[in-house]
Amino acid sequence: MLQVFQRRSLSSAAVLASALLAAACSTTSRRPVVVGPPPPSADEALAAYRTEIQSQDEQIVARSTPEDQEGIRAHVADILDPKVLSEYELIIYINKADTGRTAQHAFLFQAGDGDLTYLDTWLVSTGREQQETSPKGASKFTTTPQGTFMFDLPHFSRLHKSNAWEADMPWAMFLKTRNGGPTTGIALHAALDKYVHNLGQRASAGCIRLLPSNAEKLYKLLQTKYAGSVRALSPSGVGAKLGGNTIKGTKGLVIIEDLNEGSVLASGPASVDNWSNPQPASDRYDPVPPPSGTATAPSNRPPGY
Repeated sequence: MLQVFQRRSLSSAAVLASALLAAACSTTSRRPVVVGPPPPSADEALAAYRTEIQSQDEQIVARSTPEDQEGIRAHVADILDPKVLSEYELIIYINKADTGRTAQHAFLFQAGDGDLTYLDTWLVSTGREQQETSPKGASKFTTTPQGTFMFDLPHFSRLHKSNAWEADMPWAMFLKTRNGGPTTGIALHAALDKYVHNLGQRASAGCIRLLPSNAEKLYKLLQTKYAGSVRALSPSGVGAKLGGNTIKGTKGLVIIEDLNEGSVLASGPASVDNWSNPQPASDRYDPVPPPSGTATAPSNRPPGY
């Protein structure tokens, strides 16, 4: 009899414990679920990126005096045949020199009727001008060639990938060889975010880097406002004369020169003459391995990358 009573007591206790546990679970407060904002759409993300880039670009300012602008304008008018200035409408002069108050600057001019009107000044980065080994192990001289070049419109690309240097080239605008032949492999393009601070210094593998906002603007203008058929060029020193063939392309020209400022620019106030380009940063150059073997003299041909 006692055993039966004990079994019933144990059974009752088990039922009571189960009921208490269920009651406790039903009264335990649940942790609230926090719902975050939805992820941005592709358009919203692009708009945010453009705003960020524009904010960065506004901190990179190219400085040039009216005297320097006039000096470069007169120099461009001197090295280009007047007929070239009547045929082409946008002239971009790039000083690839390493030092000087106009070094690593691009001067933009509106041409037409044989005259030139100053438009703007941009900071650029041209080639490092040294023998290097590319990521693929090829020996390259990282030079930006001098001369007057037409744009190679069919080879424009919103995002080109450099095979030689395994690097992205946004808003890439390739240049033709000086006689209007095949592409040089040299392009004007946007500097990647991590290299924007290098503008105003030699820092590329041969191309001409621009602020992202300037590169996008130029890319679109060359295909709209300045698109059209033009006569090809015939090289003449750093400058050019008109050739005979008419080709469909863009009415923009690029002049690249390692300028001796003393022979072109008038001396200005000391405060202007002493302007310097941005100080070199520790990561000024692209992270490429040091050159191996014996350096050879660079070829006069465009480097092709």
